[in-house]
Amino acid sequence: MKFYLLSALYVLIIALAILFPIERLETIIIVSGVSIVFIAIIVWASVNINSQFYVKTICRSNKKNMIAITFDDGPDTKNTMQILDILDDYNAKATFFVIGEKAEENSGLVKLIHDSGHQVANHSYSHSYFFPLKRSKTIREEINSTQSIIQKITGEKSFYFRPPFGVTNPLIAKALKGLNIKTIGWSIRSFDTVQKDAEKTITRIKKRIKGGDIILLHDTGGNIIPMLKKLLEIISHNSLIAVRVDELLKK
Repeated sequence: MKFYLLSALYVLIIALAILFPIERLETIIIVSGVSIVFIAIIVWASVNINSQFYVKTICRSNKKNMIAITFDDGPDTKNTMQILDILDDYNAKATFFVIGEKAEENSGLVKLIHDSGHQVANHSYSHSYFFPLKRSKTIREEINSTQSIIQKITGEKSFYFRPPFGVTNPLIAKALKGLNIKTIGWSIRSFDTVQKDAEKTITRIKKRIKGGDIILLHDTGGNIIPMLKKLLEIISHNSLIAVRVDELLKK
């Protein structure tokens, strides 16, 4: 709705600028300026999953004593098993947003995630760089395919989805309509796939962490193992409990 209202306002301003009897140069300046602002808002809203511009997203909870650790882009044959062992050592639970294609290839690992008490959720089938630009029908098919894969492996339906790269737009909003799936964002983005120094990543998280947060991590992060251990120590030190997203959102 916000997108359509903004678009209507943009068209109205452009129409008035063109129709209003002013100098041609002034019209060009107004049209150019409004267009730049419009595009900037659209881009910002698309890449910022917290914007709530296209899709209603859940990025945190009001629970003061709980926190949700989430892992994207798995399962990963190198790291996921170690992640599960570490979570078990700290008696922590987490949510894994799996890529459908990877889940198919590593169904045993996905089943182990589920059987270990963690939550398995949807992160599209392909995680293609072009996922946000695909037709709504194709996006919907990817989501539904991954839903079927998760249910086949775990025996349970997934009611949670995180769009690849955290990007939302009208195409994704249309694809999600009527699917009865909650879109999950995050309140803390670790940047663990780009930050090579685990200590710097942890320091950044430590400064911001509080009850109700949803933390974004990745199975595929190069320093995810040492970083996760330090993060769980911080969570324990702050008297927080690491739970699944569905538990964090439970009323």
